[in-house]
Amino acid sequence: MFGLIKNLFTKSSQKPQPPTHDFALSFAFNCEGVDYFEFVDKNNLPFERGLEALTFFQEMQNGVTNEYLLQHVEAVKKIYSDPRKVNINEAVKLNARLEERLKFIISKDIIYRVASVCFVDKSENLLKYDFEYNKKKIEAWKRSGNAFFLSAPIRKLIPFLEKSGEFSLTYLEIVQKIESIELNLAELQTLEKELSKESD
Repeated sequence: MFGLIKNLFTKSSQKPQPPTHDFALSFAFNCEGVDYFEFVDKNNLPFERGLEALTFFQEMQNGVTNEYLLQHVEAVKKIYSDPRKVNINEAVKLNARLEERLKFIISKDIIYRVASVCFVDKSENLLKYDFEYNKKKIEAWKRSGNAFFLSAPIRKLIPFLEKSGEFSLTYLEIVQKIESIELNLAELQTLEKELSKESD
């Protein structure tokens, strides 16, 4: 199993040369045959890419994505949209869920986002952050499974992974399952409300 992970996600002894650029890069890892390079000084990223990094690092600190927070706000708005039918229990549940999420250390999707800013390949524009291009990059990393999280550069980038060892992988899997359950629950509640409106 570990041999398979090494083949999927390797740090070669013969390091490929990074693209020539004003910002220093060094070889980080190879995934699915693509060489990825990291910015040597992650405090000195290209301006536009650095702005995205700030957003994603803030998400890492919060433990939730901006999308999750916006969904929470919309859900609360719906609860209070009709003062005659305010469901206090539902509002309490939503806030309890958000509180739990804010206490999580981190989720997989946030790690992928942060890494997509810091690790680049030779084909992408280093100065700007292209969401569609990075979406494809992240999909490739996801296909590699836990190999991504076991690679040395990622563990160095995310200290939580470095300190927690195998436990961190289990934790990330649990968080991912909770996210999936919460999403399914939200969809179910939306359907119930739609059915309730039809029956009124």
